[in-house]
Amino acid sequence: MSTAANIIRDRLACAFSAGRVCHAFFISGQDDALLSELAGDAARRVLSCGAQDAKLAQNPDYFELDGSAHTKIEDFRALLSEFIRRPRGFFGRVFFIRNAHMLSAQAQNALLKTLEEPPGNAVFLLTGNAEGVLPTVASRCCVLRAGLAGKDEVCARLVERGASREEARLFAAQSCGSASRGERLFSQESYRALRRDSLDAFALLLSGGLPGASKQLAADASGALSFMLSYLSDLLWLKLGGEVSDNPDREAELRGFAGSFTIGKIACMIELLSGTSACLARAGGGAYFAAPALNRLFLDVSEVVNQ
Repeated sequence: MSTAANIIRDRLACAFSAGRVCHAFFISGQDDALLSELAGDAARRVLSCGAQDAKLAQNPDYFELDGSAHTKIEDFRALLSEFIRRPRGFFGRVFFIRNAHMLSAQAQNALLKTLEEPPGNAVFLLTGNAEGVLPTVASRCCVLRAGLAGKDEVCARLVERGASREEARLFAAQSCGSASRGERLFSQESYRALRRDSLDAFALLLSGGLPGASKQLAADASGALSFMLSYLSDLLWLKLGGEVSDNPDREAELRGFAGSFTIGKIACMIELLSGTSACLARAGGGAYFAAPALNRLFLDVSEVVNQ
């Protein structure tokens, strides 16, 4: 766990112990598993239900929703109403919303009304990308940033999971500071394929080609874009006189591209990818929206490459 994550856990523990609890916390970061772990620990402290996840899930004062599930607005409002109407528990009530940045604009506005007039003895725990929600929602929360894990931390965690030292070093470098991403790269061939396909598509773009958004890329556009961004980050570092950090297995390829692009062009491409990532995070909608967004991105990047 990163230093920033340990600080968040300690701060929450101190706040709950002292009774100085904000009605809403937004734990922001890139590592979904870590964010859920921190939120779960906070929820168990509020509800005093022990360390087991099963006990937390069975607690009648605990509500949970995943923003990536694209819950209908009517169902979301009904769940909020049920939470508000529920009699105050002895210890409190907790509403945990993971991937809050993937809630629809309607759902975020409904949540905003509740955060502006929160029910008594209740705590909202949101996780995801704080920059991906409405500014008014983020402003009603105490935002805590989990930060990134160091490569040594991810490497040690992978070795504990059974990876060899060589595998652990490779996947830790490719993890972009996310322990859960490193674990997925180690354990899931499909995730390694997503990374490979993402970087192959972007290398084709930089070579002057125009790839299409495959079903695999559209199915996990967020993951695909993060891999592409790490690729551009390494390219930028090379232009600035640094070394390849996140993609050591693609170093020769990256060095080949480094002489073809200015820092300005690389920065422009990073901005295009970041903008698409933020738009998809706000819009949700899964592959249905992701495929055309990726195709539009590829066209825009192609124009930059060929300028």
